[in-house]
Amino acid sequence: SQWWARAKGVHYGPINMVVRIPATTAESTTVLAASGRPAMVNRLFLNRIDGANVQLVLLENDHQVLASPKIAVSGGLLHVRLEAPWLYPPPAHPYWDGLDPSIAQERQTLFSIRWDSGSVQVHSTRSLDPVGFEPAINTLPLAGPGSPYVESIGPAARSP
Repeated sequence: SQWWARAKGVHYGPINMVVRIPATTAESTTVLAASGRPAMVNRLFLNRIDGANVQLVLLENDHQVLASPKIAVSGGLLHVRLEAPWLYPPPAHPYWDGLDPSIAQERQTLFSIRWDSGSVQVHSTRSLDPVGFEPAINTLPLAGPGSPYVESIGPAARSP
């Protein structure tokens, strides 16, 4: 419920992440954020292309929704803003009651990844079943040694 979300301090909507990418990483693919149910998990991946370049890939269940071009990483940090329908509660949730229907539709269909030097976005026409869970974030304690991880995360200001 909306009351529970407020009481627990749940923030719906886009998130900003600072991703730490070690110079020597054994893993070629790392999940940075995930949300959903078992067998229906939405994920943001970081794919290491080579020592200086990565790619961000956003999946809705097993369907690839977005992929960035090759991103050059300098200083081992990448600032990422993620916007996806699974960062919001389901359409029947009271969160949507006070919003203009066009704003609600925009938020319920927009997939967007922005980083230091660019962005990609798409509106999905596929049916999505957001579950309203807070995303699991791959932070340092969860990441294996030498793996990329989310150094910091916070709610992002919503686009108008």
